[in-house]
Amino acid sequence: MAKRSSAAGTREKKLVCIVGSDAVHQEMPGRIPEAKDWNLDQVLHRTDMQ
Repeated sequence: MAKRSSAAGTREKKLVCIVGSDAVHQEMPGRIPEAKDWNLDQVLHRTDMQ
């Protein structure tokens, strides 16, 4: 969940970890309107999962 900073009153971005992603799937979160408020982090690539 997004947290509110009491001092500044601003929202922190959510950290979303992507496991097993590839180039095709990396662009998918951009289609979600709320994704502009996310920090995306690719944890493992698809080839690391196989």
